Amino acid sequence: MNLKKYTFTIFLIFISFLLLVLTFNRLIDPYGLYENPRVNNLNMDKPIFEKHIRMAKAFAVKDKKPNAVILGSSKAEFGFDPDSEFFENYSTYNLGLPGPNLYELYRYFQHANYIKNQKKILLFLDFYMFNASVENKVDFDERNLSVSFDGKPQYTTGNKLALLTSLDALIGSINTIKLQNTIHYKYLQNGMRERHHMQERVDKEGGHRKLFSKKENTFINKLYRNYKFSNEKIKTWDIYKKILTRSYEKNTDLHIAIPPMHLVQMKAISTTDNWSNFEIWKSKLVNENERIAKLYNQTPFPIWDFSVVNQITLEKLPPINKPNNKMKWWWDTHFKSEIGDLILDVMLSNHDNKEIGVMINSNNIDEHLYNIKNDFLISVSKKH
Repeated sequence: MNLKKYTFTIFLIFISFLLLVLTFNRLIDPYGLYENPRVNNLNMDKPIFEKHIRMAKAFAVKDKKPNAVILGSSKAEFGFDPDSEFFENYSTYNLGLPGPNLYELYRYFQHANYIKNQKKILLFLDFYMFNASVENKVDFDERNLSVSFDGKPQYTTGNKLALLTSLDALIGSINTIKLQNTIHYKYLQNGMRERHHMQERVDKEGGHRKLFSKKENTFINKLYRNYKFSNEKIKTWDIYKKILTRSYEKNTDLHIAIPPMHLVQMKAISTTDNWSNFEIWKSKLVNENERIAKLYNQTPFPIWDFSVVNQITLEKLPPINKPNNKMKWWWDTHFKSEIGDLILDVMLSNHDNKEIGVMINSNNIDEHLYNIKNDFLISVSKKH
């Protein structure tokens, strides 16, 4: 065999192998990039999607081009259905992310708006997000996003074709098959976490109380630790103003909400001496929204507070000697999607439901904060 034939043969083998890998990865679709049929025991579950969630959701927005998104933390992923009546007549994607700080949330807000101007956005804001001490997650990569922080188009790393021919994708496809029917977070094609798989995970982890304890430690020792609204790297209020300003300029139908917070999480805020910051945060969310609305001569975006003290947020944890008892409303500090459905119904009605949450503004914020603190102190005194 002469050199030319040898080189050509090697080239054909390489191309054939590449096509084989591409076809296999396209079929298994480990990152959930395509509307492939999902087959039981083959690729129904997407455990690798979870491990590459920030990359996968950035690609999903580019591919699906929704005109409405849900933004927030994993509470938003767990709780809010893009197919809800709240998003009727919109093509909606749940762009919630596990544990983002406000900078990350804003970058995905920019990314979604660059891909397609968002007509409607449901923005869930958690108190910890405004802690400038909370770093970006290790899997956050600016290169996955289509626009820079300064609003300039930027080249994103690779594309779907390049991704599907990668060794990582091949390993991901193999692991997707191997990990079918194992316990992991499961995602739907609309970006929401699947509603019912969590009970199996809760049981495996030792029950609700144990998971609550883990989350409580995370809040106390990490998310609420050294709480500052700004530092030398970031000014969180400037980021919030950018979200508002862009939304008013583009006439986005923006709805802002503070998600429910179990008493365990409220106690963590108090334990870390952050209650005053908690109240400052809510007040400033309202004041900045109304200030910027006035600059644009528009009605302020609605801000809903569902982090109130009620029968849902006061649900008792299972007794220590009965760890397998089930909770009605909560998995851990993540609430079940049934609460998300109630919240969307309240927001859709556009009327306060004091059993669930209220719309806050400069006229009622002081009384509202007083009531929450008073209810919290009463609840703590009863040793829930």
